[in-house]
Amino acid sequence: MEDHLDWLCATDPSGNQPLQAWRMELRLDTMEAGTETEAIELPPHRPRYLQFEGELSGNRGSVRRIASGRAWSNPDTVDEEIFQLEWLTGPATGRQQHVRLRRTSRQLWTLLCTHWKGEMP
Repeated sequence: MEDHLDWLCATDPSGNQPLQAWRMELRLDTMEAGTETEAIELPPHRPRYLQFEGELSGNRGSVRRIASGRAWSNPDTVDEEIFQLEWLTGPATGRQQHVRLRRTSRQLWTLLCTHWKGEMP
């Protein structure tokens, strides 16, 4: 299996509901302002993946967390959301990122990093 990057988001503050998930080409926490990438919407993931690292069953590879944070969403429409992210770990620790996630087809979204707040890593 080749390496890939998934962005997982809890849908409730407790983190007990299924996670929203997107497969991305670029690391969200390292995108410069004005950078855009595609995000493929994945089926909901189990909440345990917010804490899990290690080998997956069935010879499906392994999971490694590369960054974590908190996100707030402000839906503009059904097909667009604006996220504010506060990075707690990873290269953007302590910074706030603003991103616009816009649906371009049934499973494809475009993600734009609009700007950052905080010190450069």
